[in-house]
Amino acid sequence: VFPEPYYFTTEKGEKSWWANVHIINTRNMRDTVAHHCLECPCTSEDIFDFKHLQLNHEKFDNFCNDQLLRENNTVCHIDTYYAGLRCCHDAEFCLEKEELENTMEQI
Repeated sequence: VFPEPYYFTTEKGEKSWWANVHIINTRNMRDTVAHHCLECPCTSEDIFDFKHLQLNHEKFDNFCNDQLLRENNTVCHIDTYYAGLRCCHDAEFCLEKEELENTMEQI
């Protein structure tokens, strides 16, 4: 149960919901860079296969509910996907290599 004024709703027919906790190491990063990483942006290291509808060798299933589809949310389609958990697997970077090197030089 969320305290007021927060709440969570499900769509008709949905019987459950879950929370996904994702921990990203942003230590020693400037705030602007760290904020960028919290969105789990896709980088040139991520492999988009539009022909086979795969991202990083995993099938790009559409798990979007009706509301997200109506809103044309970018996470619903591989051709508009630019950030999220699919681009933030274990041991992946949230910055391009050049950006990472520049960040490390500033430490």
